[in-house]
Amino acid sequence: MVRGTIGACLAAAALCGASASAQTLDFQSAARLAPVSGAVALGPADLNEPRRLPVTAGGDWGAGEDCPGSYAQAPTIVLDYIPQPGAALVVRGVSNTDTVLFMRTPSGDMECNDDSDGVDPRLRIRSQTPGRYHIWLGSYTSEDARSPAEIVFGRSAASLQPTAALQDRRLTPTLLSGFPDDPHEIAAQIGGDLSLREVLDSEGCYGNVSATPTARVSYIRQRRSRLPLIIGVESDLADPVLAIRDPEGDWYCNDDGGDGLNSRIVFSDPKSGNYAIFAGVLSGESASGVVTISERPPQRHAPDPSLRAAEAHTLSPGFAAMAMPVMAGGEAAATAIREDPHGVCVGFMTVRPTMAITATTPFVLRVDSPVDTTLAVYRLPTQADGGRATRGQWFCNDDGGAAFDPALALQQGAYAVYVGNYESPTPAAANLVISRE
Repeated sequence: MVRGTIGACLAAAALCGASASAQTLDFQSAARLAPVSGAVALGPADLNEPRRLPVTAGGDWGAGEDCPGSYAQAPTIVLDYIPQPGAALVVRGVSNTDTVLFMRTPSGDMECNDDSDGVDPRLRIRSQTPGRYHIWLGSYTSEDARSPAEIVFGRSAASLQPTAALQDRRLTPTLLSGFPDDPHEIAAQIGGDLSLREVLDSEGCYGNVSATPTARVSYIRQRRSRLPLIIGVESDLADPVLAIRDPEGDWYCNDDGGDGLNSRIVFSDPKSGNYAIFAGVLSGESASGVVTISERPPQRHAPDPSLRAAEAHTLSPGFAAMAMPVMAGGEAAATAIREDPHGVCVGFMTVRPTMAITATTPFVLRVDSPVDTTLAVYRLPTQADGGRATRGQWFCNDDGGAAFDPALALQQGAYAVYVGNYESPTPAAANLVISRE
């Protein structure tokens, strides 16, 4: 896997930063060669100040399609690295010429970067697992090969501190699997000044948190326990996000994995130990929130189209458009719909249909409301020619109309219609608009 920021490499070899005759490196074999500029070992205590190493950039070898530039065959530097929990190691190339960084990680992945700092490259090592990294500093153009340069190692300017002391004992509970007060809730302030995308840069890590954990749970799993560990964050005042460091040092992030805009992470096979919980906000100021710890999967009611709707309407060809007041929201979750729906089903709605519609002509549904609303519509099974019944079908929409309003264009048939509230189960006033177009 290649990660990083690289410019588009044009077909002309000179523009790709390597000569047409350059040989392509076999990085697996090259990693066995002695490094050109030696080896370095770095641990948490070695990076109070940046470590600068003089090197020579570039050579006669290319990296293939994975990365532009020319390189020496052997690694420029071999790094043995023991990470500091929650901190990323920044690797930079510094030179008066245009340089490129290429790195082979302990797992064998390849990472490349060009021009993150002007024309200087930069890579981050975010893994919390100790290991050996093979690093090549290349020249973007073959004309600059073998130029003097530096490789600089330093901590990220900001980092998370999962082991930082928390003074309030309510933020550091010890929970034995099967704990009775399920869910265990911790009221806390969520948010902060650190960007998760910046300090972790992992898939799904978004929003802002503080450097110290919102809470840290010491979880003790009994030998025969088969219960999951479910950690979430909820807030009525912000869009909460979640990052958790588990007892093995791995990081997990989530946004909107809970109900509505709330976030939730499920550990299906939880390990005993400390879980450092960083509860943040997707954007904006810090806000009040609640961290929840549970071993019970959330029970989500699904909409039930077999129930009688609160009201019913029949549509015939040439019908007049109508707008009817409804309430958007309810105790059921559209995400509980499992029958292979058309569209993405989201939001909260009632278990009973908002409306039943029988139409002998095509029609359009949309919702008009000051809140963010959604639509879920179930086309009821019909009796086809020959006595065979057609299967029912769900249709869902969010934001298909104006602004945050949903809209669906439907064919003739019998439908159970649900109007949902995207953010909250709390019902909000809305208008369901039915028209011919």
